Amino acid sequence: MSGNTSLHPLSADEERSLRLFRKRVQDLRECGVVTHGAVTLKVDFQFGGPLDGDSIPFKGFDRDHFRSALSTLRQFLLNDDAVQFFKICKTIRRRCGRSELVAWSEYSRSFWKRTLESAPMNFRVGSKLYTVKDAIDLVLYGFVAHTKAGSADEWDSISSGGKATIYFIVQRSLFDLFYCLNLNHRPRF
Repeated sequence: MSGNTSLHPLSADEERSLRLFRKRVQDLRECGVVTHGAVTLKVDFQFGGPLDGDSIPFKGFDRDHFRSALSTLRQFLLNDDAVQFFKICKTIRRRCGRSELVAWSEYSRSFWKRTLESAPMNFRVGSKLYTVKDAIDLVLYGFVAHTKAGSADEWDSISSGGKATIYFIVQRSLFDLFYCLNLNHRPRF
């Protein structure tokens, strides 16, 4: 990178990972969740028989836009991916000579971790308290990205209200995670 004031020069792999990271963050900035915003969704609950139910509207994201954003977000979560968020933060911490960028990266790293470990509003599905990470993993590996048998079985066993709760947990947290990614989007060493 021109104008590199890093502590140590970036390796070719690190430079490529940072370039790919910027591209994937830009992909998220252009996805429908961001460009089209929230829409009104409806969840139907059956309490007893076929006539004993209710519909509850809530703000959320279009299903296709949501799935697209989640599939892109997945790359930042996978340990072996070149753009894995913690790897990018580590590169910034180890290689960047600008203390303000390192501080922003460390802040975003702690915010990212805290968001994934949180359980918004302590929602439970059955007896399980889902963290954001648990909810994202269940949605991704239950049916969005690819299917893992255990996740698919768990998803299938959850009531429609439980599925709506898990969707809510993930949707409520997306922009917190996007915020962290944006903080590290343009580091210039």
